[in-house]
Amino acid sequence: MHEQLFQLYAAQHHTEKTLYHARKVATQRRNPWTAETLKELATTLQTNQLAPDTARYYAKLALSQADSFPAGIIRYFPETGYIYPFVSDSTRQAVTRKAQANLLSLLGLIDLQQARLHEGAQQTDSALAISPDNETLNNATLFYTHTGNKEKLKTVQQLREKILLDKVRRQLISRPAPSLQSFVDMKGQPVSPAALKDKIILIDFWATWCGPCMQEMPYLQQLYEAYKNNPKVVFMVVNSGARNTLADAQGWSGHKKYTFPVYYNTDPDVGEKFRFNIIPATYIIDTKGNIRFSNIGFEGPEIAAKLKLQLELVESASL
Repeated sequence: MHEQLFQLYAAQHHTEKTLYHARKVATQRRNPWTAETLKELATTLQTNQLAPDTARYYAKLALSQADSFPAGIIRYFPETGYIYPFVSDSTRQAVTRKAQANLLSLLGLIDLQQARLHEGAQQTDSALAISPDNETLNNATLFYTHTGNKEKLKTVQQLREKILLDKVRRQLISRPAPSLQSFVDMKGQPVSPAALKDKIILIDFWATWCGPCMQEMPYLQQLYEAYKNNPKVVFMVVNSGARNTLADAQGWSGHKKYTFPVYYNTDPDVGEKFRFNIIPATYIIDTKGNIRFSNIGFEGPEIAAKLKLQLELVESASL
């Protein structure tokens, strides 16, 4: 109850009631998530620009307990109490480093709120040196944006790109792609095999009723704009056919907003053949007809940069 009321009053910027419920949350009996709870209190206060001194207190208290942040699944049984899972030393160290970096970058934002720019810069720089994870990078971006430090923002962007590239390289696969003979264009005409020969193909499966698919469309358009004049790359944004007809695909309102080529799939088993049961599902196929990358579900704004890197890796391997 206190946690919910804390969030409610913080969103309403009711400082007195927010701090009252924060104290109730912070003084509850210690458990495996105590340090994480303290961090959440500090984060909520900072995000809502409330009580920076109190936010700093909770953040520092959580930082002093960084080595106790949860790692793995913690179970509880009335007879035995909490049971902690076994985790390797490297995992424990990685969790601790991430917690430290998150909290130091959070302290940097609290310093920014109080115009303590020198201290905030030190905290943010230290955070990036410890663990340039996504949360730390987001906090650092906020700090350097508000302080107008373009050089540091460039460094943060380079770190993002390196992390994403490492992630993408680990996702590289190779398996024969199913036949694409079930795809037709918006006139109902089959796709010519000759048009796909020796091409790198980006296939995105979607449906008109799929909310996440609609969220992904602007990022696909952004990527298509970058590649539409590249003769080596073909985009196929394919209505998957589930509960959709060709007429549904033809009447889709997105035709007025997006210029990427849209197709319709006539094979009801296409999901089984490509190995997806969730849409959107996006695949990169190389010039030899092998699936090299498989992306299931909408991943947010990162998807544009991720697909671009995947295309670049496949294109460089095809040279």
